[in-house]
Amino acid sequence: MRPALRTRGLTMRWVVRLGAALAAIYLVAVAGAGLLATPAPANLIVVLGNEVLPGGTASPRLRARLDAALAAWRAGSAPRVMVSGGVAPDGQDEAAVMAAYLQANGVPAAAIVQDPHGVDT
Repeated sequence: MRPALRTRGLTMRWVVRLGAALAAIYLVAVAGAGLLATPAPANLIVVLGNEVLPGGTASPRLRARLDAALAAWRAGSAPRVMVSGGVAPDGQDEAAVMAAYLQANGVPAAAIVQDPHGVDT
């Protein structure tokens, strides 16, 4: 191998390594900022829909989203919760299922805003 090509190859490896190191530092900084951030009060908590199981029950992923919204609502982060989801071909209405879940867990119906047209996020 010619010396110029060998030097160029070493330089490129170091550029790639430096880029990877900078990307790792950036990702750690972003994750750290997110983990250390304290939620600020808001006007509305938004819950995006997910799968509704046969029989009209929320899937585990959807329950996890709703439970996070419940915790935020109970902590006073916002006075209202908006549930957004579509209506499946089999008639399952994600927004209605989410609203019923929230109501069953203590959120008043007046504090829930339903969006049954949220089919694409």
